[in-house]
Amino acid sequence: MKTPSQGRCAAFTTIELLASLTLTSLLLVAVLGLVGLLAKGREELSQQATSNYPPIAVESLLRDDLANSTQYELTVTELKLLGHAARWKASTVHTHRPTEIVYSVFQLADGDTWLRREEVLLDSESNKNRTVQLVMQGVTQIRFQLPGELVAVDEKRTGKIPRVFVLILMGSGEQPRAVIRWAS
Repeated sequence: MKTPSQGRCAAFTTIELLASLTLTSLLLVAVLGLVGLLAKGREELSQQATSNYPPIAVESLLRDDLANSTQYELTVTELKLLGHAARWKASTVHTHRPTEIVYSVFQLADGDTWLRREEVLLDSESNKNRTVQLVMQGVTQIRFQLPGELVAVDEKRTGKIPRVFVLILMGSGEQPRAVIRWAS
């Protein structure tokens, strides 16, 4: 083995430099991939953060969604609206894109029930076209009342959104959490 004093410079060979460059680039790709996964996970968590809106805000949200929808489907635990009620995530301004909005009773692992709002853009194939929010705690049923009648708890309804009705978000103990009177 020659030493630098014997006429050979102490330096890396071309092979060693290429190997270190390759390993460094692989490490950089792995770190960037991890950062991307963390950012995606953070975005999903921020979308699913619980936000117990006051009843007035939930009523306003439902009114806006009803005003921009044309069809509905209702069961005791789910209200599905079809129309053009899409919103920008950041500003909540309407975009008037084809949308399916589902309000459903959702039970968390600890037993709490929530009214959940899920918005899906129907004109987009993106994996980011879905927004989920928990909007009101303690909702156990969704009831629908037309003038002069009260729909049975297990009855399913579909069709065009009626001109006049009352939507009741029921809590535990048969107590209404919110009452939305609709007249278009």
